[in-house]
Amino acid sequence: MRNAAQSLCALDGFGGAERGKIVDLISLEANPLENAQNTRRTAAAVVGGKLPPKEALKEILADAEATIANRERQR
Repeated sequence: MRNAAQSLCALDGFGGAERGKIVDLISLEANPLENAQNTRRTAAAVVGGKLPPKEALKEILADAEATIANRERQR
């Protein structure tokens, strides 16, 4: 996260979980280093500075997956 913000010269607003910075965060139910499929086991997420309810989070993730699938089909 920090490296991406640094490359965009945006460390003032991004690049870490600090007061005054914009952070989206995902909490997983299991360790993704043990199994890559664990990245799909989302426990909670902060999106746009808010903690959406689990049902809303499912919709956000479904929309993101559909967007990715559409981009891959367009290639």
